[in-house]
Amino acid sequence: MPSCHEEAGFILKSLRMNDLCPVSGHGRESWDCGCARGSCTDCRTWGSRRDSIKVMYGTFDHTADLGLRIRAADLNTLFAEAALALFSTLVEDLDTVAHVQHLEVAIPGSDREFLLFDWLKELLYRFEVEHLLLSRFSVQIGADGLRGSAWGEPFDRQRHELAHEVKAITYHGLRVEETPDGWLAEVIVDI
Repeated sequence: MPSCHEEAGFILKSLRMNDLCPVSGHGRESWDCGCARGSCTDCRTWGSRRDSIKVMYGTFDHTADLGLRIRAADLNTLFAEAALALFSTLVEDLDTVAHVQHLEVAIPGSDREFLLFDWLKELLYRFEVEHLLLSRFSVQIGADGLRGSAWGEPFDRQRHELAHEVKAITYHGLRVEETPDGWLAEVIVDI
């Protein structure tokens, strides 16, 4: 049975590995409710209000695929963080990717799930065809669709170590939803 932290829509690697509070680093024994949804006694407001959400993303296992779970306080940040999550699965260290090349993307539509799918698919296409690694993103979602900007540089074998080969973005389990604490997205990528 999932903990209330998992039901809240995200799993942090630190929680799976050593059950530490993601804010203070304290162990499980100091948490209010005995799980990660609350917070340790030193971090009571963590995750309890929309303005307290820290931008974050994580991964979860899904057979031969990899799931990306993203949380953010607003929809624009959610889409930018989803792109960051995608590229963090492609390259070991995003800090090695310089912001020397700029890319503009416009995607028409109003369905949030399809916009997220098309946004990530376009970015993955740029990596596959142009070998462009991206590490900074800005997104604006409007009534007519998505307008996004991305910065990065071409892949350089001397400086960039690839992590996973992402073959495709999938529709399976795709979701984008507003929660009481902000926004949540889940995307499964084929690796």
